[in-house]
Amino acid sequence: VCGTVSQFSALQSTNSFGYSDLDFRPAEMKRSTMPYWIQECPGCGYVSSDISRPVPFIRYVRSLLQSDDYLNCGDIPFQTPLAQQFFRQFYLLFEEGRKDAALNAIMAAAWCCDDSGEKENAHKCRLLAVELIPATVAPETDDGDDLREQNALALIRADLLRRTGQFDEVIQTYSGAHFPADRAFDSMAKFEVELALLEDDTCHNIGEALERFPMPGFMYYSVVIDERKGRSYYYLPADGDEYAVGDSVIVPFGDNVMRGTIISAEEYAEEDVPFPLDDMKTIYGRYQVEVDHDAPDYEPQ
Repeated sequence: VCGTVSQFSALQSTNSFGYSDLDFRPAEMKRSTMPYWIQECPGCGYVSSDISRPVPFIRYVRSLLQSDDYLNCGDIPFQTPLAQQFFRQFYLLFEEGRKDAALNAIMAAAWCCDDSGEKENAHKCRLLAVELIPATVAPETDDGDDLREQNALALIRADLLRRTGQFDEVIQTYSGAHFPADRAFDSMAKFEVELALLEDDTCHNIGEALERFPMPGFMYYSVVIDERKGRSYYYLPADGDEYAVGDSVIVPFGDNVMRGTIISAEEYAEEDVPFPLDDMKTIYGRYQVEVDHDAPDYEPQ
């Protein structure tokens, strides 16, 4: 922005062991690498994750760097330079219309305040973050990666609401909510609601949610294909479907659709499944016999 030459240490790699917080703040070691997530120009005060990158609308950005909101961090009295840097990054990104990136920056500012014991400042940052996430929990897509991102944002919003004391909204919005992108997400939503009922606004992690509300296992149905009697094949049920041993079902088999009979059903934890989940096929439904009630030889059973 100003042409000042400066040097910074860059983080080449890191790792994360353990559960993230409910707002997806990573566990250690990545948790402690935040000073390497942002750079500040010593000449003009411009902040970015990489200040060497070209800056679009450079005249506009230069004017933002002189604004009161940028210099005074929106009148939030941050006690640590790192929190100030992340807030200023949020401010620039928000003014540029990059709301997803702005959310990441203001969340990082809140985490800095958590670490330094600035509870009121963390509260203010989370209030700003809530405004960047749509209020609805219903996803706008069923595409895998996009669906997971939207479900995750909805859960981040739940945690932001709870951490800022908006317990009633958490309870009303997330009670009974279903998040299909990740099996852990339903456990997280239930835990957020329970914490809101207790008016708990403190930090919790995903591990606590899974311990309180364990994920259901995967139900594996062993099906014998009627035309290939003898050998059985594993199938999963469609979401919400349940079957019993002896049920006649319709299943995919190669390029065909065939009828089979369920001979066993067992539930497995993800780490114990007998066949890889990515290779599993799904039962289409129960086999229904169509009967012509008008036929002369029809006799009700």
